[in-house]
Amino acid sequence: MKDRSLLLLIAVVLVGLFALPNALSLFSGQHSFDKAGNGTICTTCHSDVAAELAGSAYHTFNAAGNEKCKVCHSSGTINSSLIPLGNGSYGSSSNFSVGFNLTNGSFTYANGTVRTGMVLHAAVTVECISCHYGVNFTDDAHKPFYDNASSQNWLKGANEACYGCHTKVNVQMTWIRKGGYNYSYDFNTTTGTLSFNATDVTIYTNNTG
Repeated sequence: MKDRSLLLLIAVVLVGLFALPNALSLFSGQHSFDKAGNGTICTTCHSDVAAELAGSAYHTFNAAGNEKCKVCHSSGTINSSLIPLGNGSYGSSSNFSVGFNLTNGSFTYANGTVRTGMVLHAAVTVECISCHYGVNFTDDAHKPFYDNASSQNWLKGANEACYGCHTKVNVQMTWIRKGGYNYSYDFNTTTGTLSFNATDVTIYTNNTG
């Protein structure tokens, strides 16, 4: 009995020697977002996000140094010429310091807008339209989808609409359109008739972007 207890104790100690250092290295400094190279720490938990953005030049390679996550979610500098046309900053010769200012608690979006009184936890959530303004146009086909997503509280602003098509999340949609139209034309008399089928046709989709 004593031998079994001794073996069990040795096994627990050995497991602790191998597992505990790994746990400490994983979580030690996990939320020290002002340390150099923190992008590596972020991807420990957010590997899915890192994989989605791996091929995007604007979201990764154009960030200064190792601040690929920090440039938008904490603090960093991005050249304003990299910001898409539409927010009034394209072609500017200066830089915007975007992200969180740990000194005064303000947050600067990529379009230069400053918000104050922000409280830092681990990182700052950013709206996609901080840089991508197209969905704000009144004639944009995505506007109804975007406006409806604004009422959701899962993500910042209406980011749900952007995630629906631009990431690999599952999307369930119901499309309702008119049945179609009938058109006939007589080339000899240059006359024609056009009639619409006003019956709604509903299509259900369940896809991954």
